[in-house]
Amino acid sequence: MLHPVFNDLQRVLRSFGAFVPWTTRAMDGAAARGRLAIVQRLVATRSEGCSAQAFIGAAANGHLEVLQWLRQQEPYADLYNASDCLTAAAEGGQVDAVRTIRRERERVGYFYQGEFVGPAMKAAANRGDVDVLEALKPWPFDRTGAFSAAAVQGHVPVLGILYSHCRENRAFIFCSNATLREVAERGDCAVVEFLLQIRNENRDELMLSAAARAGQTSVVQLILRSCEIHEAGIFHALREGVDNSSYGAVELLLDQCRTEYEGCSNISVLIRSAVAHNDTAPWKSSYLNDAPRGARRNGFKLGRV
Repeated sequence: MLHPVFNDLQRVLRSFGAFVPWTTRAMDGAAARGRLAIVQRLVATRSEGCSAQAFIGAAANGHLEVLQWLRQQEPYADLYNASDCLTAAAEGGQVDAVRTIRRERERVGYFYQGEFVGPAMKAAANRGDVDVLEALKPWPFDRTGAFSAAAVQGHVPVLGILYSHCRENRAFIFCSNATLREVAERGDCAVVEFLLQIRNENRDELMLSAAARAGQTSVVQLILRSCEIHEAGIFHALREGVDNSSYGAVELLLDQCRTEYEGCSNISVLIRSAVAHNDTAPWKSSYLNDAPRGARRNGFKLGRV
């Protein structure tokens, strides 16, 4: 019954409207579709009214005329939530709606900026929508949510814009460990390369281990080539690779170990673990024969496997 309301199908409404219960979804749907005349007619002739979804739907689809009209109607004005509508407009890529709603709250103190603008920034970053991000200025200090969303979605230009605007306040922009792991596990070399420019030894080793665990050899190679990873970091990544049967990553890490370090006393243990936990004959053959021989050839003393 609601679709005839949204689309103003009067003949259908005359035939069946009296037999179907009406709800707030009628006005909500009309508002989301920008049908101002229908919204006005429903206000004048029906008592069901609308819900907050009417405002959110209008904002998400850029129907500013409907949004502004609803805000002027006393029975419904209290349903308007500026932050929810701003986020919906950002999710929909509605630059004009974002700019209009943001301007209304431009004088909000910085203490509240994160609560008001933060979710919309995250939505825009998730889409990689630079125009919407620009329309959301001034930004709050803490841009972590937006930075993490852009990283997970692989939007390097957005990462660059957010980071370049931090200047001395770069402590307010970083990725959580969960985000770093997800980026590395997905094998997004472009994002990993950008994040490696933000020097942090612990981040590098965390991403290396995550990439090894997921078998993302391109990321493993990138990190090994770009960073100085401590011996402990190599061993931890090796363990992750072995435990998850990511043998391509293990090969790369063993090569790095042979090249960079003279000790590597844990290699024997790692190979035993790989053989014990793996069921595939090729891997057993390789590490029962080729790996020990190669390690001994490079000067490492391995116990019998």
